[in-house]
Amino acid sequence: MKTPLAAIGLRGFPGVQGGVERHCAEILPHLDIPCRVYRRKPFIKSKSPAPRNITFVDLPSTRIKGFEAAWHTVLCVAHLLFHPVRIVNIHNIGPALLSPFLKLRGMRVVLTYHSTNYHHQKWGKFAKMILKVGEKIGFRFSDRIIFVNESMIGEIKNKEVLAKSVVIPNPISKNIPTVSTEFCDRIGVRQKKYILAVGRLTPEKGFETLIRAAASIPREYKIVIAGGADNDSSYFSYLKSLDKDNRVIFTGYADRITLTELYSHARLFVLPSLFEGMSLALLEAMSFNLPVCASDIVANRLPELEKKAIFFKPNDEIDLQTAIHTALSSERITDYNLSRYAPENVTHSTSEIYRELLNN
Repeated sequence: MKTPLAAIGLRGFPGVQGGVERHCAEILPHLDIPCRVYRRKPFIKSKSPAPRNITFVDLPSTRIKGFEAAWHTVLCVAHLLFHPVRIVNIHNIGPALLSPFLKLRGMRVVLTYHSTNYHHQKWGKFAKMILKVGEKIGFRFSDRIIFVNESMIGEIKNKEVLAKSVVIPNPISKNIPTVSTEFCDRIGVRQKKYILAVGRLTPEKGFETLIRAAASIPREYKIVIAGGADNDSSYFSYLKSLDKDNRVIFTGYADRITLTELYSHARLFVLPSLFEGMSLALLEAMSFNLPVCASDIVANRLPELEKKAIFFKPNDEIDLQTAIHTALSSERITDYNLSRYAPENVTHSTSEIYRELLNN
């Protein structure tokens, strides 16, 4: 009998940064069906054994921007053609470009739509065109489509696509703050005297707006940006060059223990993204009951944040400065209701999609 499920389109887990990676790590190990997870070798550093129901298949990849995901997807699909499963869950629209080959082999396809990747600044015109084609092909050949945010499904007009689509948000656990300050002490920040931002160092995250805004923030506060550079380190160098007054601390990739400490002792969380699907960093900040300043984009307008967060215009350092000053000078209500993001609820909803396809 074929393995019930395979997941492609992610770099892997554990110990790999990224929203898609965290999404899969929160859901797949808790399913009651076996799952094959395809990982990209260059990103796998952890020697941790696979969860009980997971089989890892590590295939070669590259860190070259524009080729990493495409090359790995080709290898994944080739492997699946010879080692088929019943359902392939494709994460992101780029890998969906090859979904017709999986369908021809008799496999069912679930597309999890995490983000409109073709809006990201790091992609050139040709790459954006390929991503848009991947979206169209994924919409056509997928048996079910999972959107992680209502804002994305709201843009879909095609009735056939809507008929097979469902919204299942990213999962987030209610976190317990830690009293440890070991990492904070090491990087030289005091409790409640730093502003935290979390994410990969890529242009669509808008970190340059936060760094430029730092000049007008009271000197007692530092800016901590937790996250590693993506494939291109030149953007990281550019961000560092903007920090004229040494107000910003770049931690690099931060593991779960480090992030827990940073969230626990931050005064404020800032999300300056230009584009998002559904930010797990934002949800995590909410799970620690942090006050939030977020860019005013549709994906960040979560109902749980209404009347509680301060929103600012994307890519507008003056508006961000105003938002930060307002947040620092007032106590915001931060009792967010995160019940719909509970991992057990998200896992159950996702599992129902798989079960429906397995039973048909």
